[in-house]
Amino acid sequence: MHAFHSVLALIVTVLLLFVPVLRAAETQYPDQQVAGGGADQVGAETPGAPTEAQTAAWTVIREHAAFPEAVKAAMTTVIRQHPETTRWSGQVGEYIFAAVVLPLPQGTRRESFFTAYASRADMTCSHELLLAKGLRDVYGEAKLDDLTTLRAALQRIASDILLRGERREVLRQTSIFREQYVVALAVGRRENLRARLIEPATLTLVKDSYMEVMHGQARNLMTQENWKDAVGFWHHLHSRKMVSPELYLDAATCFVKLEQHKDALIVLKEALDVYEDYSDPLYFERAGLLLENLPEEQGIPAGSLPMFALGQS
Repeated sequence: MHAFHSVLALIVTVLLLFVPVLRAAETQYPDQQVAGGGADQVGAETPGAPTEAQTAAWTVIREHAAFPEAVKAAMTTVIRQHPETTRWSGQVGEYIFAAVVLPLPQGTRRESFFTAYASRADMTCSHELLLAKGLRDVYGEAKLDDLTTLRAALQRIASDILLRGERREVLRQTSIFREQYVVALAVGRRENLRARLIEPATLTLVKDSYMEVMHGQARNLMTQENWKDAVGFWHHLHSRKMVSPELYLDAATCFVKLEQHKDALIVLKEALDVYEDYSDPLYFERAGLLLENLPEEQGIPAGSLPMFALGQS
């Protein structure tokens, strides 16, 4: 019974911390168009069609958010890299940021829901901001610093994520987009955010989950022909020695699609060296086909690497 009351008190404490400060009004906008750890800031352009949530978030950030330009650029990059979600978080310089997009109910009286949903989005975004800070404090030294991926990785292995936290001097904005979505944004300096995970998962489990989640995100980007961001995830994982046979081959595929054939060759050579004793014949067949189709000027001796790879299959 004592344990039950302790858990209940914790839940109430967390909820009270996230009660939003209501603002005078929400802004409405007319119809208009890895990694969270300091990724290249190249704007919102991306191959394939963006999701409606991405469009809503980008529009509000780009045209109406009163945040530092570096933060706005980092936000658009993280959102571009993660089309699979509607909750994003990241960091740039001294700032941590979060963005949340929630769909509004449709119907003749949907306007009556605007204020309630704006408050809900604001509360959710505040939670994402503190969660990002808590995750960074626990796993940041291991360089698991794509905070959107890190949250998804932790959710994959933990049924609940308990958190204590508080914030001050946080910049927050909640806006209605096309009367279809509510977009909530929050930005705070790290020094103004305090958050602590209750019983965080072990680093080994989180690292394995982080690699698998990010690899899945990279493959999702590949289906959209967003080769540049997909290979960016490869660089992120490879630099942290978090690789797998399939990840190598997916990276090589991205380099081929980007016509960076020299990089594709380097990745494939490393893959065949690191996983020389790998037991899956399809791995060697796929590697061999990728090598075989590289331009001859890459200096691959006839019958060498491609035949070796195909010979293993």
